[in-house]
Amino acid sequence: MDSNGEFNHEALIDTAAVSAYLRALADGFEHETLRFSDKQGEMVLRPHGLVNFEVQSVRDGDRVRLDVSFHWKERDEAPEGRNGTLHIEVRDKS
Repeated sequence: MDSNGEFNHEALIDTAAVSAYLRALADGFEHETLRFSDKQGEMVLRPHGLVNFEVQSVRDGDRVRLDVSFHWKERDEAPEGRNGTLHIEVRDKS
């Protein structure tokens, strides 16, 4: 499978199905593998480490929108500076 790509699926579903999809997402994040598929194709994602999580909701009259998004880097990028992690040792003064 190509390392780049896009998967998109849209459907009108009831709240029970929404709950099932959210549980599947939670399980996928816990096991660090998310597999999406439908008649159009498939995509496998492997989230790990730190994940940016964003929620946005909008109400306009009787219309409501809830966007939930997750962002992460596929390669490990250490959060430390350019020179790696700083280590400080305290030597015994004996």
